[in-house]
Amino acid sequence: MPEQVDQAIRERLCICFPDDCEYFSHTRPWHDCVPAWSVLIEDDSGEIIAHAGIIDRTIEVNDQHIRIAGAQNVFVLPEYRGKHVVKQLLDAAMKYAAQNKFDCGLLCCHIDRERIYARCGWHTIPNRPIIRVDETGKEVPLAEHKIAMCYPLSLRKFPPGTVHLKGNTW
Repeated sequence: MPEQVDQAIRERLCICFPDDCEYFSHTRPWHDCVPAWSVLIEDDSGEIIAHAGIIDRTIEVNDQHIRIAGAQNVFVLPEYRGKHVVKQLLDAAMKYAAQNKFDCGLLCCHIDRERIYARCGWHTIPNRPIIRVDETGKEVPLAEHKIAMCYPLSLRKFPPGTVHLKGNTW
């Protein structure tokens, strides 16, 4: 990705996530997870108004390997919210994931954003252990204030059982 575009994305991440501005002012890959691709939406003047980075990872659910398109750094600038931009953004990301034979989309978000993603066709993964690997290499559960949501692609129903992210959250 061109540095100028990356910088514009980081600037907008700082607007949308001011508590993480110190981090995003330097980089955008969350927990060092670099997106395989990014989806951008621009306004009529060519300014970026929305973004989603997509991680390519294989996770494990009860010994079943699932290739996921993990959504990270999803944002819509405040003045464009409520206009279905996030649905347009995530639909484009998941269409590309489907064309590239991903099993499903997956994201981890604060529980207060569940309603937004549900309106875009994402489903909350029912209450079950979700294991990530923290910065020290230790296996730990997903934080209590976060949930995992999936978007069906070739995998129409997310399998039951413990979810192991095979790395940190993105």
